[in-house]
Amino acid sequence: MTNTETVQEHLVSAGDTVWVLVIDSQHGTDVETFKTREAADKHLYDYCDEWWDREFGAASRPSDDNLVEAYWNRMSDEGDSGTCWRNVK
Repeated sequence: MTNTETVQEHLVSAGDTVWVLVIDSQHGTDVETFKTREAADKHLYDYCDEWWDREFGAASRPSDDNLVEAYWNRMSDEGDSGTCWRNVK
């Protein structure tokens, strides 16, 4: 993919709906925008997938369907008051 194609893939027009994903945790704040909810959900899943093994070890990893919810519940149990949310803008 060329640089021009990469830029065009990420452009939005006035009036387009975008999804803003904010992940605020002990690791910092990550703010990303996406054209679709599916892309935002995938980024959130990937974030939880990356940090799960670092935080809790691969042996305790839940099923893929429960990973995101389990990650935030477990982080809350560990005292991290981090939050994540998606807003339609």
